[in-house]
Amino acid sequence: MNLNDTRFVIARLADGVVESPEEFNVRLNFGHRQNFSNQWEKILATPEDQRDYSPLRYFKKVLGGVTPPLYVSGGYADLPKDYFGKESATVFYGGEEKTVEFLEDKRFDERKKDAIEGVDPEYPLGNIQSNFIRFLPKSIQFVDFSYITAPKGVKFAYKSDRGFIEYDPVNSIELPWDEEQVTNIIMLILSDMGINKTREQVKKAQKE
Repeated sequence: MNLNDTRFVIARLADGVVESPEEFNVRLNFGHRQNFSNQWEKILATPEDQRDYSPLRYFKKVLGGVTPPLYVSGGYADLPKDYFGKESATVFYGGEEKTVEFLEDKRFDERKKDAIEGVDPEYPLGNIQSNFIRFLPKSIQFVDFSYITAPKGVKFAYKSDRGFIEYDPVNSIELPWDEEQVTNIIMLILSDMGINKTREQVKKAQKE
């Protein structure tokens, strides 16, 4: 469903209240970003080896494979500018793929200091800073890195040259979510409007 559909689903559930496009865009971006935040918090609350990133799959980027990998020099790599949070990282050693274990600052520094003969390449380490990533051992040159990008704004664009508000799909920026997540966003928007609806009510309205 596009933003025009979403707008009118919300209007039906709000007993016919249709907000202006400007008001709708404010609420739309609130719901969009709040849902992203909610999904990310759920991921972080799950043990790392059990995390399911699929709800945020439209925000996922992969460096490596069919795209250039993350380049590492002297144990350092630039953090992608659109980085929000990591998913996974792997390196190849001895013809096999090795998963990078990411550590907090203190643990990373301790492992770096305690490694008399250097960190074992079989068990590579990583540490994320504000604008770069540290890796051990320093011999690492390339990393396949999967990460989640920060959410960008969405926009309901419209034309009014015919005397009424007309949805403009060309200049609109749609929600990058699947139907289940759009349901979440609609519920967040309705709640922000002071309207409480069940998930079943919202899903029914989406199908009408």
